[in-house]
Amino acid sequence: MSSGFTPRRKPTISLDPKRMGSFDRIGAVPSSRNTSARLRDYLPPQLWNLLNDTTGKGSRAALVLAGALILTVMVCFGVFGGGGGGDAQHVVVFDAGSTGNRVHVFEFENTRDGTPPRLVDEVFHAEKPGFKEHAKDPRGAAALLDPLVATAMKSVPKRARKHTPLTLRATAGLRLLPEGPAAATAIMDEVRRKLAKTGFDVPNNHVSILGGSDEGLYGWMAVNYLLGNTASKTVALADLGGGSAQVAYSVDTAVHAAAPDGYIRTIPGSQTDSSAYVHSFNGYGIMAARHRILKRGDANAGGAHGCVHSGHEGAKCERDCYGLESTESYTAVAKSTGASFEECLNTALEALNEESKCERAPCSFGGAWHTPRAPNTEFYAMSYIAERAVQSKAAASPVDDATPATVTPRRLAEAGRKICGTHVNDVMTRYPGVDPEHHPWLCLDVAYVYALLTDGFGVGADETVTLVDKIKYRGKAVEAAWALGDAIATMEGASGGASGDGGGGGDGVVREAHLRRR
Repeated sequence: MSSGFTPRRKPTISLDPKRMGSFDRIGAVPSSRNTSARLRDYLPPQLWNLLNDTTGKGSRAALVLAGALILTVMVCFGVFGGGGGGDAQHVVVFDAGSTGNRVHVFEFENTRDGTPPRLVDEVFHAEKPGFKEHAKDPRGAAALLDPLVATAMKSVPKRARKHTPLTLRATAGLRLLPEGPAAATAIMDEVRRKLAKTGFDVPNNHVSILGGSDEGLYGWMAVNYLLGNTASKTVALADLGGGSAQVAYSVDTAVHAAAPDGYIRTIPGSQTDSSAYVHSFNGYGIMAARHRILKRGDANAGGAHGCVHSGHEGAKCERDCYGLESTESYTAVAKSTGASFEECLNTALEALNEESKCERAPCSFGGAWHTPRAPNTEFYAMSYIAERAVQSKAAASPVDDATPATVTPRRLAEAGRKICGTHVNDVMTRYPGVDPEHHPWLCLDVAYVYALLTDGFGVGADETVTLVDKIKYRGKAVEAAWALGDAIATMEGASGGASGDGGGGGDGVVREAHLRRR
């Protein structure tokens, strides 16, 4: 399904801050044309007409007064700043995910020395459910954004909204919508109409279904940006959402030369180009994976399944099961012996590798081409990987928002064995951090995360995985999410859609997405 936008070219990322000055950026020191447009918004009509008087009829005193007033307006309203500081630029990014909607309001400080804009603040607000819960009611889906729009309106001054870019990217929730592309398009059309009325800068291509590979790319950009990494040293990142999973990491030029199309992104540098493997596994997010795994129950035993906790009545899906073909169905119930981590893991591995064939070897899961990470590349993980690792007690709870926890797959397996042997009624009391709707599936989720990390992404049993939610950046805890990468791309003034491997059409031509922290 597509938003109808045709990409101009693939996104590229520059890790070299010295190249920054050669590119135009939204919100940077304004050109005379942009300055003129902004002044006209702020000045009274009479003063604007006097300023643009080409007849010579304006008196000298009036022109002097106009000049003084204009200077005052320019300073007060941030058309240019005094001294060495920069003016503020907001970017609003809506993340329309499979399980809920979120809004990020980023505030950047534009610098005067050609260095990348500095992130100075972020406002974050999340709401449930996601658009897919209103798949047949486009207006109802768009109405879910109302409290998030209110947050954006409160966070950006009214005078600045016209010059504040706003984007909305729907992710796997709409890429995998069982009701089909037409339903997804109807929702996006209604959302586009709603956001166009907010007063923000919302071109049509700012509201789109984000291609899965762009989602992975932007998340990788965001994490490395916040960590202050440069091209010579980046971390690998895995992101597990509701409908899809992504992984991204740097590779060398030899891998780039041997790779099939669609897997490697070029990262321009000051002397040589760098490359990153980026891939989105559509249909392998944690919610979609549940259906893939649950459909593998023992049909001869009434759907008895090794992932279902003892005491739980199980699950049944007759049609439009998220992540499956619309006609697929299943019944899954607990075995008399309850759940077993080993049995559940084996089923998860089967589901993970059911589409293992690909056009070029070596193959990963989901029919994707694969290349290993370079040795000593640190592995980071976010979203449901981080959540389930902490909620299962495989990883300690973070000390604070900006101190990441760590886990190893071996600790996940140890936690999974305890969880799978727990009666469903006891899961609620022993693992209180899990949302109630996810309690019955904690055994399955932990087994799947283990399978994804080890068999899917090649993480060793005792390899440390750093779990990130927020990262400390310039003294503040900042949400580590692909939305920041999208904001950086939008700041660069090249917000257009880069189609992803999920068939989506998301915005994302990135002229310079600088990962260097200042």
